[in-house]
Amino acid sequence: MEDKRGIKRDRLLLVGDELYTIFLILTYLESCGYEVASARSSQNALELLQVTTPDLILFCDDGVPLMDNFTFLKQVRGMSQTSKTPVILISSRNQTLEQAQSLNHEIDAYLVKPFELDDLKERIHSMIKQTVSPIG
Repeated sequence: MEDKRGIKRDRLLLVGDELYTIFLILTYLESCGYEVASARSSQNALELLQVTTPDLILFCDDGVPLMDNFTFLKQVRGMSQTSKTPVILISSRNQTLEQAQSLNHEIDAYLVKPFELDDLKERIHSMIKQTVSPIG
């Protein structure tokens, strides 16, 4: 989608069911110029991915119903339109084992709550920039 000046806005998909966290992240990222869609469950997110392709997916795993984060990611990676889409997992679990498993499941970044919104914005910007113009 383009803004009023005709500049393409990066599209993000934010998945999670913790309303306060989703509202906070969504509001902040929209104020930074991103187009942000949100889904309250993994199933809703997969339905959205059938009709739109985001530039990056943010997955908040705290209590997301129906699927665990690795099952969801496996399905995202299995879709041709999102197989290379960067994914950031946001979690309140600060466990080394889970972080290692996340990397094994092709999660591109793992953020532990609490985190700074500016750090999230910089990480999103960097990951989208790498996807658009890869080095090498």
